[in-house]
Amino acid sequence: MKINFRIIVLIVVLSSITGLLVNYFNPKGVTFIHTERKLQTAEALSGINLSSPDPQQINLPQARTLYKQKVVFIDAREEDDYNLGHIHNAINIPYSNFETMKERLSNISKEDVVVTYCGGSDCDLSILLADKLFADGYKKVLVFFGGWDKWLTANYPIVINGELYNAEVE
Repeated sequence: MKINFRIIVLIVVLSSITGLLVNYFNPKGVTFIHTERKLQTAEALSGINLSSPDPQQINLPQARTLYKQKVVFIDAREEDDYNLGHIHNAINIPYSNFETMKERLSNISKEDVVVTYCGGSDCDLSILLADKLFADGYKKVLVFFGGWDKWLTANYPIVINGELYNAEVE
């Protein structure tokens, strides 16, 4: 049996092109050239520019202040991660399912301040979700850098497996 190397090369080339095209159009596709997104950091709570053309990054003390003001927190992680543990009163809208789950925003005005967060400082789902919210008309979007990991470490109010911990007395 004679091996036809032309056919093998053609199959490999067509398979590679197909794979690259599928990856390119897939929102969860692998980025080959990653450019790190830098958000403007709000230096102090009063320094948050709610008319900024982009989401701004906030830190733990700023997130805590906004939480006490009953600002809406949105967890960008997958539903399984959210169900295991999340910031108390946060709603879950996974970045990967934004279009099918954005009805959870129906009670939130596009003029309201919202804070997105995800697993920690190495997670960019909160930035990606903030961009989607901006595109959907929400213009007062802040990204809590450090997210769940920092909130959990700080012993602030959380829900783990449906049970409230570190509840505050009002």
